[in-house]
Amino acid sequence: MSDQDRVYLNVTTSWHWRRPPVGIVRVERELARYLRTAQLDTRYCVLDASGREFVELTRTEVDNLLADGWCTTAGRVDRHDAPSHPPGTRAVRSLVGRFVRRLPFAGVIYRQARRYVEARARRMSPVGSDGVRELPRRAVVSPSARDYFVSVGLDWEYGLEPILALKRRNRVTIILGCHDTIPVDFPEVSSKARNEVFQVYFLRLAQVADRIFAVSQTTKAHLEHLYRRSGLLEWPAIAALPLGCQEPGAARSGDGDPSDLEFRKRLEALRSGQGFVLYVSTIEARKNHRVLVQVWQDLYQQYGSDIPGLVFVGMIGWGVGDLMEELRCSEIYTRGLILVLDRVSDEELAVLYRTCLFSVFPSMCEGWGLGAVEAMSYGKVCVISSAPALVEATQGLCLSLHPFDFLGWRDVVTRYWKNPALRKAAESRMQETFSIRTWAPFGRDFEILLRKP
Repeated sequence: MSDQDRVYLNVTTSWHWRRPPVGIVRVERELARYLRTAQLDTRYCVLDASGREFVELTRTEVDNLLADGWCTTAGRVDRHDAPSHPPGTRAVRSLVGRFVRRLPFAGVIYRQARRYVEARARRMSPVGSDGVRELPRRAVVSPSARDYFVSVGLDWEYGLEPILALKRRNRVTIILGCHDTIPVDFPEVSSKARNEVFQVYFLRLAQVADRIFAVSQTTKAHLEHLYRRSGLLEWPAIAALPLGCQEPGAARSGDGDPSDLEFRKRLEALRSGQGFVLYVSTIEARKNHRVLVQVWQDLYQQYGSDIPGLVFVGMIGWGVGDLMEELRCSEIYTRGLILVLDRVSDEELAVLYRTCLFSVFPSMCEGWGLGAVEAMSYGKVCVISSAPALVEATQGLCLSLHPFDFLGWRDVVTRYWKNPALRKAAESRMQETFSIRTWAPFGRDFEILLRKP
């Protein structure tokens, strides 16, 4: 592309997200921030209330959207909200005929996915008048054939049909993202409905995109393997661009202790005694919080309350209802030895990273592993699972264990807790070779991807 060509960045996901961002939301927001400083004519757009057309945001709206306060304002819009007429229904209905004809199982997937999407549409509440999602009436975006349309958010929530319509109508170049293939490759740690929808979504992705951005080499390899086993003979070029993380010294909200009194009281309690171990991740089945709960229960049986705390930071996701109920009824929880924090600001999270003993990330499968990388950027040891994407994201510098190795996790946690010298030595070795990749290099790599002919 030339400097005269435009980039249209779809920020619909961020527009509807009003809570501390999870990884995918963070990627979209950080790319949006970077493109504001790049020498590219970038326009920011969102799906309108009909779910059929994209409309451009004003400069003031973009300023508000990318401000830190956007993701911490009360009265959030949940990510499952959608336009009044969810475009996902149309996307599934118009699944490309050539896929259905060529793939024996595609018809079954189509019917199952359609039932799921239509059921989800019935559960959706219509767009409200909360002043966040609704936009004044305005002209829809109309890119030219020389322009680029980029979307790296929760596109399966809104459907790819509006993007495909732009491509057919304007011949604009489409760049879409793939964060992982977990719902298809690991259906046991995802809901059946998600598995069915993503079977369709990834085939749709191959049709709509001209280029695909993957968050890691692992994710790229998994997506290519998915396409091969699905019987596709060709698909768009896939570029693996490793994600970034925020530089510890550049916390936007300041480096001091947070002003929230309740958080400061919790932090003071965590810092006392044996300190605490940190796990930053959405709390869902595949993230494997259960193995840590089991380790802490075992340590409590042996040492009583004289053990470090365990802090989970993240929103509650799929498949952990039983675990959370068990946890709430357990003595280690009622005694405050395991703490679950949601809606943690960037400022508060920075304090937790700086003051924890070490971090853990025992996830069964990943597309990247932002929480592990963030911990390392603060100079903290992170014990990870042997999931390939986690090993890749942490540059092979972290001690890795099989996610189900209870004795291994118990042993490492105990050794790092009881032996500060061992922990400090591990931190020193890591810091000697760990290369922090911030969001700016990620943005530059994405810009290079955009500029490729």
